[in-house]
Amino acid sequence: YVEPHSGEVCILGFLKDAHDRVKERDDLLFRAEKDALCGTYNRAAGESLIALKLGNVNEGEPTRAAMFIFDLDDFKNINDSAEHSTGDTVLTAFARVLREVFRKEDIIFRLGGDEFAAFAQNLPVERVVKIYERVAAKLEEPLVPGVYVKVCAGVAFSRTGQHGYDDFYKTADKALYNAKEGGKGQIGVLCLCGSGA
Repeated sequence: YVEPHSGEVCILGFLKDAHDRVKERDDLLFRAEKDALCGTYNRAAGESLIALKLGNVNEGEPTRAAMFIFDLDDFKNINDSAEHSTGDTVLTAFARVLREVFRKEDIIFRLGGDEFAAFAQNLPVERVVKIYERVAAKLEEPLVPGVYVKVCAGVAFSRTGQHGYDDFYKTADKALYNAKEGGKGQIGVLCLCGSGA
């Protein structure tokens, strides 16, 4: 505005500290996307992020991808023989193991209960079993003092990465079922070919 007495052009400004609002928004986003117990993504966020990554795969451009489903063996016994807080600590520790083994760009999320999932792109098929072996090796030490666990895993692998989330999930779940049929601490891998496994 023009100051009436001097004729100078003046500007009025208003500053507001938005730090608290930004922090509140970030906290809400964190709670919406993260599993409250383990700090991994929750199921809804995991599905959305995978669908987004799969939607960015260009046809004809091979992007090898794998979805892992992990199921802790005999987890119910841990909850029955120890306090539920021990079971919660085991789940949190297992989530930490997955974060240590998988890459930063991979998506790790909790499906629910004692089941976790991970999704990785640009992953050669020979690395799939090695990833499981690294997870299993970390479980040779107790996750909680005196509590040892084993884990079964089902993996859906695609050489093209051009499948939908449901294809990956159903195939990994089927592979997990096959693994559990073989006993504790097993892995099953199924390849996605065309429109099926």
